[in-house]
Amino acid sequence: MTRTADAPPTLDRKAIDGALRQRFWPALKAHGFGARTSRVAWRYAGDDIDVIEVQAVGQEAEAVGCTSSSLSVIVASYPRFLPRTDRIPTRDGRLRPHYWHCDPFRRSMRKSLSQAWFRPFSQPVDRRMLPSFRLHRDALMKLVDRSVRDIPEIWFMKHDGSNLVENVDDMVSVVLNEGLDLLDRFHDPHVVLELIDSGWLLVPDSPRAYELQEAISDYLAAHPGG
Repeated sequence: MTRTADAPPTLDRKAIDGALRQRFWPALKAHGFGARTSRVAWRYAGDDIDVIEVQAVGQEAEAVGCTSSSLSVIVASYPRFLPRTDRIPTRDGRLRPHYWHCDPFRRSMRKSLSQAWFRPFSQPVDRRMLPSFRLHRDALMKLVDRSVRDIPEIWFMKHDGSNLVENVDDMVSVVLNEGLDLLDRFHDPHVVLELIDSGWLLVPDSPRAYELQEAISDYLAAHPGG
């Protein structure tokens, strides 16, 4: 955390990355996520690739109603029956997909904490803001619900970092208790077909659903054991 003279400490990226390095990533490494950067980790289970990605709200903070350092966690999988593409980055000969490469096999985790502190556009406008940005801000303010509320998919980080450890520990708990099970389900082509039919994963009868069903059928034909 950074501190200026006569001012309280402010949570910064270095402090967040330190907490993730000490508390979040070791818990995931114990479950096979051995390759990582400061905000993304990968697990290789046979030909299935799992992804855990931590994202900061960043520039969307004002519209969301939280600090820019507030976090979300996305679990994703690139299962063996999903066709490979050369658009996915590689390192040391291994694919390193991000969550957007894994569509539709991705989900944002939901925290177990209650944080009804989100209030969009609660701060006065910066007078240095360019007119075009101000117009965009004014338009967003008319569309966004500005009431105070909670957003289950975002861990609200306080400016002073006083709830950093609590948030990171909850992120760990949610991923271990819910996210890993979801990734296991994404690995099973028969379960995925059921998720498509139920409408949980994709809109049934949509082009994307047909495309994925065909890919799974081709895979199962070539690998009868699944």
